Amino acid sequence: MSMDQKSFPSFQPSSLHLAGYDRPWAYTPEEVAEFTNAQHVDDQIGFQFCFVADEAAVRHMLPPHFGFVAPFLMGYFVEMRRPGYGAPYMESCLAVLAEYNGVVGLHNLALHLHGPGSDCGPYLFGHNCPIPKKQADDITIRRIGSQVNAKIIRHGVTIWDMDLEFAGEYNNEEMGLGTLGDGTNIGVPMESVGWYHPYEVIPNEDGTTTITDLKLAGLNISTTLSHIEKGKILRFETASTEDDPFGEIKMLAPIGASWQVTSECIMGSSDIYADLDPAVSLPSLMRYYDVSLMGKKSTLLSV
Repeated sequence: MSMDQKSFPSFQPSSLHLAGYDRPWAYTPEEVAEFTNAQHVDDQIGFQFCFVADEAAVRHMLPPHFGFVAPFLMGYFVEMRRPGYGAPYMESCLAVLAEYNGVVGLHNLALHLHGPGSDCGPYLFGHNCPIPKKQADDITIRRIGSQVNAKIIRHGVTIWDMDLEFAGEYNNEEMGLGTLGDGTNIGVPMESVGWYHPYEVIPNEDGTTTITDLKLAGLNISTTLSHIEKGKILRFETASTEDDPFGEIKMLAPIGASWQVTSECIMGSSDIYADLDPAVSLPSLMRYYDVSLMGKKSTLLSV
């Protein structure tokens, strides 16, 4: 079958533009120099939360090189409205306080992303700050008046579902003020440390891999809030998938939640705190990953 070329509409390649600029096959040296220099996640909106969990369970969540701080689990649900590395997206986090040589920071147990900008985040922070992040089917925050519902869906399962009310009080006022704040820090940069663990993966001749050069690093984070509201956790439900053990997490007592707008969040320099023995620390650190990366055949999807 033949076609007359004249039957096709005129095609003008020069009329195609992406994001308002032409993209050549090679970046300029000036652009290359800016590679991953975008560690801002400004204009966040959502909430942080904190609750008391079983102390033995919290201790079990800590890798062996960390010291126990308190039987608290902390986290957030936010929309990253102005990340420096892509389009807006949703992000959720669950973390535990962890201590090393007198420095207290947050050790992330889970990070989930969803939305248009969620493709660049895992790459950027997989290299600059390798805390593994998982793609969720959906992450939602719905607020009507003072009432909020937040959910994470992964592998078709609602693994996290909570209701909150932001009416000016924490569940536990004293503990809430100590962990979530009272609003007096509006407009003042707050400094914190986020723990992470860089390592090298070396391929072997037989197709296996060896993990080496495992370190403990601390990312220095500066966060500035422009708005905060105190709130209560009303309902908290979790479920597990083959890859997400959220169902094992139980809230013994809610501390509270704070609805926040973060005007600026800068992930700055990192410090190396220790060289770690992979044989000792990896079993706890690798639970970030799905079981299919641990030599197991996934039963969640079929082709």
